Amino acid sequence: MTDQGRRSPEWDVRFGAANYAALVFSYAATAVASLAAVSILTRALPPERYGQLIAVLAAAMFAQQIGVAWTALSVSAIGGAEFVAQGRIANVFWTRLAILIANLALLAATAQWWLPWCVSVLNLESIHAGWVLAYMGALALWLHVQQTLIAAKRLALQAALTLAERLLVLACVIAMIAAGRADVELVAGIYACTATAVSFVALIPLRHLLLPVIAFRERAAQRILGFSLPLLPGAMANFAASNHLSTFFLAYFAGAAAVAAFGVAYHIHAAAVQLPMMAGLVLQPYFVTLHAADRARETGPMFTSFVQACCIALSAVCLLVAAAGGPLMVRLFGSAYAGTGPLLWPLMASAALAAPALMAWLPLATATQKSYILAVNAASTAIGNIALHWLLAPRYGPAGAAWSILLAYIVTAFVTIACLRREKLPDCVDAVPAALPPTVAAFVALRGGVVAPLLAGLVTLAAVALWQRSTLRYGVRVAFQLAAGARG
Repeated sequence: MTDQGRRSPEWDVRFGAANYAALVFSYAATAVASLAAVSILTRALPPERYGQLIAVLAAAMFAQQIGVAWTALSVSAIGGAEFVAQGRIANVFWTRLAILIANLALLAATAQWWLPWCVSVLNLESIHAGWVLAYMGALALWLHVQQTLIAAKRLALQAALTLAERLLVLACVIAMIAAGRADVELVAGIYACTATAVSFVALIPLRHLLLPVIAFRERAAQRILGFSLPLLPGAMANFAASNHLSTFFLAYFAGAAAVAAFGVAYHIHAAAVQLPMMAGLVLQPYFVTLHAADRARETGPMFTSFVQACCIALSAVCLLVAAAGGPLMVRLFGSAYAGTGPLLWPLMASAALAAPALMAWLPLATATQKSYILAVNAASTAIGNIALHWLLAPRYGPAGAAWSILLAYIVTAFVTIACLRREKLPDCVDAVPAALPPTVAAFVALRGGVVAPLLAGLVTLAAVALWQRSTLRYGVRVAFQLAAGARG
């Protein structure tokens, strides 16, 4: 497929299902590789040491999200528009790379002030500080390249490279264990080196879109910063809205073992949210193309019905995974984590609740360059997340952190819908009830047991499907039409 063909909205529709199928395949393999690496590490490292590894990665994410990532979305949003209009991404790529390097240099220069605080709060050792900086830089570069791949509509390539990175991590972890060396520092180095290596490999197939190297463009920088400045106040919010906030709270109040327990359960949550996230990756270039071509009104009932059907399907999956609970955790991560099964009820409910935002709301806001909606979404999640963690995590440990995430997501869903309606964008509000089955099951699970929560969730799922049956049928029909178009 030529770049000229990729630049039309018809290409997004025709190949949307095929792109999503490629993403799902790569995602499934990536999830298996990630879980395999984590499974090996949880058996090779004591819970306290594995908790330290999670803390090192969380510290790097803290610095990267607050100091660097606030301009990353501009690459896919503005770079995608440049690709549609000109067939190149050089202006945005090189200008944002210059901004990225300046941000990293500032973080490195000020590390003597913020890094000791991270080490102290997370109960890390001083030797871990260097690996925090290394992984921060590797993450920043890989995120920049990933957004470039999205802008160029190379979604299948992005998925394949993500899989390659996880397979490389797995291979290095296996080699490390075979050599009899299992320590936090070496594993952190593996994560940093693999992300950097894959970033450079990804530039090879993009070279015709990026070369020759273009000097810093003031106009491109103004557009990047204009798009990104509303996200700057939300940089801290983005971190506080993530699971890494849980790591900080649990490390400080409950210790590394609690961090490890929450971390392994969150891996299952992260695997579930990849499905709507990948759908959002497929839809975002389509939204960008429609917006650039002044055809944004084409996102109508077909789009909202499709999102609603997908959310109900994901809700059913989340309910069944949560019911698997303890046996699933023991099988994946070992007997040391047998007690973490109940954490899956609120975590899988929050995964179902996040689906409309990941699949539709945030990609649509990005494509239409309404970046303040992203900031409001992150800020509302962060405020709820911090307040609830402060109340629940010290007393209830990992369970308190899991419930804090779910309750914060509930508040954020309605705040984001209000912003979308203000801009007269599709809000897919009917997709929110799709998250009721695992949410109801999670509340019933507070009384203990598995059968009662599962039955409550299944009854709620049947009720939601019956209530929305006409929209659900239409959404399923749209999905089949997209699949048929991909085959044709």
